[in-house]
Amino acid sequence: MPDRLIDLFIKLCLQNNGRLSARKRESHFGLLTDGELANMEDAVRAGYER
Repeated sequence: MPDRLIDLFIKLCLQNNGRLSARKRESHFGLLTDGELANMEDAVRAGYER
């Protein structure tokens, strides 16, 4: 995944309390599986928990 999309993913997750909204998932991250998405959301929450 390009850095630009990773940055966007993190930004969108943080705006929505660590979760990617269904609308944003459809429009930007439709290629991710449910498992991949869950792992990435978990990583964002863990990284910004501190």
